[in-house]
Amino acid sequence: MEDGEISNDRPALLLGEGVTLLGAARSLAAARIAPVLATRRGDFAAWSRFGSRISFSAADASEDLAGLLDSFPGGQAVLMPCSDEWLAVVGALPGDLRERFPSSLPSLQTLRTYTDKALFAEALRTFEVPHPRTINTADEAAVESLTGSEIGRFFLKPRNSQAFSLHYRTKAVSLSSKTDAIEKVERFRRDGFAVELQEIIPGPVTRQYHIDGFVDRFGRVVAAMARRRIRMYPIDYGNSTMLVSIPMETLAAAVEPLYRLLRGLNHRGIFSAEFKWDERDQLFKLLEINARPWWQVEFSTLCGVNVCAMAYRDALLDELPVVSTYAVGRRFRILAHDLRAFRDLRRQGSETFGSWLASLRGATDAINRITDPLPAVGFAREVAVKLIRRGPNSRAVHGPG
Repeated sequence: MEDGEISNDRPALLLGEGVTLLGAARSLAAARIAPVLATRRGDFAAWSRFGSRISFSAADASEDLAGLLDSFPGGQAVLMPCSDEWLAVVGALPGDLRERFPSSLPSLQTLRTYTDKALFAEALRTFEVPHPRTINTADEAAVESLTGSEIGRFFLKPRNSQAFSLHYRTKAVSLSSKTDAIEKVERFRRDGFAVELQEIIPGPVTRQYHIDGFVDRFGRVVAAMARRRIRMYPIDYGNSTMLVSIPMETLAAAVEPLYRLLRGLNHRGIFSAEFKWDERDQLFKLLEINARPWWQVEFSTLCGVNVCAMAYRDALLDELPVVSTYAVGRRFRILAHDLRAFRDLRRQGSETFGSWLASLRGATDAINRITDPLPAVGFAREVAVKLIRRGPNSRAVHGPG
């Protein structure tokens, strides 16, 4: 195979939904790989002109992957999970299915380490990676161990962040007092969620950074890029809604500890590592790692680091060239969510309409695209349906209490 060519003997079967699935599909299409999208019925990502679609109901999604693969046309494909749930399902596939449906993923134990925040905190300690102070088991005794002044410097986060986010529509919750903390811990426990206490690193969201990249099957980091968060929604504990690519040199101090962790966990495949700069001790502290496509995965492709195409090729045991450069200063937004971030920031007095509008200039939108316009139509339809179902007097709830 010549450099630059991509083997397309097997289709790429993408498992997920929403903006992550859409970004992965567009990334593969940019590499001349036609994806097949396996998603829930009505998902706006399925409106994309790139690739074909397989729909399923939410109830039978991950429970019947083997059945989906047995009936898959051609009997073989490269699998690309686009959510934590699908990561676990694909990672646990038996050997016979893995041969016909390969993927570029770390071991199931490593995947569990990333998605179970208690295991992740233990790995960070083992490999001496700077991270926020974390109390893995959040219960009444753990809350009582904190002083009254300390409690406001901690927040509660789930051990399983994706399931928690789907249930409460937030990634974490703040604490106002010990009583408040105990009540929330008990509520989460009743709802079936284990949580932990983590120290809040002070500073604005613009001190949050990501290193996105790819590790091939030989353990080589063949590509990496850095980006900085500009806004997120929800504005306390959310996902990036506006971001900008920055030079890797900006995060030079974070690179070696991250790579040490990836080596220690025998990582393979896509990674997206989130850090926050802690001015108190001048350290980049690692918050989490995604081992799959994420909301803004197409941004890496637009910057010249197509991790989805790399995952496809690595699964087929192709040799991957090292990507050493990428576009710096490029911006990316998810406008529908960034509007919400702007609304809340303006209420706080930390953003004006003029400053927000200026920040949008030159940014590529994750959903709205002239070359692929229908997902924006599908997204607008989903929003309209949700608003009608909630009724005129309803409002979104972003967490308990």
